[in-house]
Amino acid sequence: MKIVYKAVLAAAFLSTSAVAQNTQSLESQIPTVKKFTQAEVIDGDLGITRYNNLIFRLGGDSSRLCKDYQCSGWVEDYYENGQALHKGYYEQGYLRVFKNFYANGNKERDYKIIDDKKSNLKVYFENGEIKSEITYVHSEPKEWTDYNADGTIAYQEINDVGDGHMIYQKMCDDKGKVESEMKLENKKEKIFDHKLYYSNGAVKEAGKTQYVESLMDYVKIGTWQIYNPLGEVVKEQTYAFGKLSEEKILKQ
Repeated sequence: MKIVYKAVLAAAFLSTSAVAQNTQSLESQIPTVKKFTQAEVIDGDLGITRYNNLIFRLGGDSSRLCKDYQCSGWVEDYYENGQALHKGYYEQGYLRVFKNFYANGNKERDYKIIDDKKSNLKVYFENGEIKSEITYVHSEPKEWTDYNADGTIAYQEINDVGDGHMIYQKMCDDKGKVESEMKLENKKEKIFDHKLYYSNGAVKEAGKTQYVESLMDYVKIGTWQIYNPLGEVVKEQTYAFGKLSEEKILKQ
């Protein structure tokens, strides 16, 4: 009886050991889901950019894999504190709609496709205030607005997507006061009415700017008027292809 009892105990021990080994082997095959800290995913002032290359509509050339296959449907990533980092809808590994979040739960950005041509991206400060909004036509920005932390406009542009140049541009200081403004005046020649401003809103400089395709830049052309803070013209400057060729002092 003792021999039989010992044999039963030995068989039970071996069976238990085999189950434990199989369980450990199975667990080792299950992939560990990585969780992130905010320091790992925030790219300075650019924010969370790790998913940008997955946006095929905006020129992304990478696709995401889920268990060795291209992701399809909703996929989520998380911070170590349990808050959602990313919620995105994938088709063949590419993002079509997604939201990213800060570790405090506030939205960091929100991207969605509007129609066959247009898509929209909104980026937010960590406190939840809007930081930037861009409307794309295919992969090119059609309308782009950046905001200061207080909600005032920091930068704004509207583009002619087909011709690859701006129609309108406005640059402001950190309080939303306009510093520079360009408006398309002659589409064929790509010539803009261009004004620079003092902090009190008075015109500082006024003249014409032209987009030069060979330089892929905007340069001053023709006669520019220079004003003092009282609104008086004090100089006239003449530019050729962006270079100052003549200057007249009108008022000391």
